[in-house]
Amino acid sequence: MKRLHIRLSGGRGYDIRIGRGLLDELGPLLREIWGGSRVAVVTDSNVAPLYAERAEASLRKAGFMTKRAVFPAGEKSKNLAGLELIYDQLLSPGPFTLTRTDLIIALGGGVTGDMAGFAAGTVLRGVPYVQVPTTLLAQVDSSVGGKVAVDLKQGKNLAGLFYQPKLVLIDPDTLDTLPDRVFFDGMGEVVKYGLIRKPTLWRLLSEVSGREALRPFMEEILYTCCDCKREIVEHDEQDIGERMLLNFGHTVGHAYEKLGGYEKWMHGESVCCGMYTILRVGEQHGFTRPGLAASLRQLLTRQGMPWDAGAVPEEALTETLAFDKKGSGATIRPVFVRTPGDSFYEPLPRETFARWVLEAGDTPEMPAGPTPFPPFQAARRVLPGKLSGELAVPGSKSAGHRTVIAAALAAGESRIENLTPSKDIGATLQAVEALGAKILSREGDAVTLRGTAAAPSEIPVIDCGESGSTLRFMIPVALALAGGKPVSFTGRGRLMERPLEPYFALFREKRIAYRLENGFLRVQGTLTPGEYRLSGKVSSQFITGLLLALPLLPGDGESEIVITDSLESKGYVDMTLSVLQQFGVQAENVDGTYTRFRVPAGQQYHAGR
Repeated sequence: MKRLHIRLSGGRGYDIRIGRGLLDELGPLLREIWGGSRVAVVTDSNVAPLYAERAEASLRKAGFMTKRAVFPAGEKSKNLAGLELIYDQLLSPGPFTLTRTDLIIALGGGVTGDMAGFAAGTVLRGVPYVQVPTTLLAQVDSSVGGKVAVDLKQGKNLAGLFYQPKLVLIDPDTLDTLPDRVFFDGMGEVVKYGLIRKPTLWRLLSEVSGREALRPFMEEILYTCCDCKREIVEHDEQDIGERMLLNFGHTVGHAYEKLGGYEKWMHGESVCCGMYTILRVGEQHGFTRPGLAASLRQLLTRQGMPWDAGAVPEEALTETLAFDKKGSGATIRPVFVRTPGDSFYEPLPRETFARWVLEAGDTPEMPAGPTPFPPFQAARRVLPGKLSGELAVPGSKSAGHRTVIAAALAAGESRIENLTPSKDIGATLQAVEALGAKILSREGDAVTLRGTAAAPSEIPVIDCGESGSTLRFMIPVALALAGGKPVSFTGRGRLMERPLEPYFALFREKRIAYRLENGFLRVQGTLTPGEYRLSGKVSSQFITGLLLALPLLPGDGESEIVITDSLESKGYVDMTLSVLQQFGVQAENVDGTYTRFRVPAGQQYHAGR
């Protein structure tokens, strides 16, 4: 048996157990973690005849009283009417009417996990539940992470909540009863993990084709996928940042699924088609290595999985994007893949992204490139020769951060060219959107955005990704714009553990409240013109953050940044001063000594190119 443990904030967490024959151990394993006595098994009409009695027998043998609630199988039942059917069975009068001291088990595929999990989270204001997934799609994806939902007429998964299970129990033997189409429907999500995070999994799927050939690898595949999701959920339980990567292929896939009335295309099949479409879009706009879409098509074809669901009507795509939960206002955050294992989400105007998707099918597919894992060669023969060609120098990422923020603070439209695509620049673009800036277009290495001189009435949590530059630049900028309202920041990985003490020391001196806990920084107070003292030995990012923010302070006063030690990063400060000058903002290196920087208040950034 393989075992993973998901650790969540507040000391919460639960195990994922993976092993053949575990369904017969359900009762003893539940007894280890829960002290109640009554269990309601929620399942569908397909799974009930196959596994419900086995599960209940194990539970009864361990001393539990059981009850069964069954609903019609299929996505067509995943709605409020289907949910009410489950409520009725759970709460029906009799020897076992559900109470808050009981527990629900979700026994089945992804629809069952969603329906039973949503019912558990809402009936009687919440009862505990356990996920026992029996399909590949549910085992590698939907049973882990606590996202449960039902569909509305407007779209998929629009009514839901985050409600974590007490245990996830995965028995690979239940996959043996799946029809081939349902098995490979789940393989769509497995391929997704290989593309977004697990290049070794991508390689395995590229080399091993067919259900029987994959069977010896299945426990390792399940473990790899669940471990990938565990890592992501631990960093981003509420789906505000890194967890969005798990939606690769879903943004367009949901449109295919809905267009087929949730019957023509199964969920994983739709995701396969969505991934292929997004890779085509990524190749055409510089986000994806050329040829990766063709490589995916070849992989899916060898596995007997679909890759082309046909063209999406513009109206259907626009309607689906309008309800996409990863969006905000006119912006959507589709997930792209550069190469297998390297994924990111990119803020784009909804209209721009929709146009790109609609245009993707009108251009020839780029030929499959060489595999990212070439076979080992003991020796190569190298022949001397002269180099020739053109060299394109990428733009400075450091200058890119500063320019994006300055443009976002300037009322009007600015176009930024030679902006090197990167996760860090993407984090800064996302952060300035939280402050009210709008990204109007993104074409290759050029971005056009409309800035704002005033923050929105409510500033959402600013997700800085893994970018220390974004976090350190945005803290004083957001504080200056907030006008005394609280501002919160978060990030991924170890970002929120990186040093911020130079700011904290200033906050204590200026009586600005701050609190850093559970991966979130909350700051509230008012920056005022005056003296700001920093050591020259700290990162110049702290100096840049103040240089960007202090011109925004109201009034006709003046601020001075005093450097108490010899400044070590003069070049980066010069870069900041140059960007400020480009956007019409005054900031003076007094006497050219890098010991004092004078910044008048009450200034405005001016949009430009």
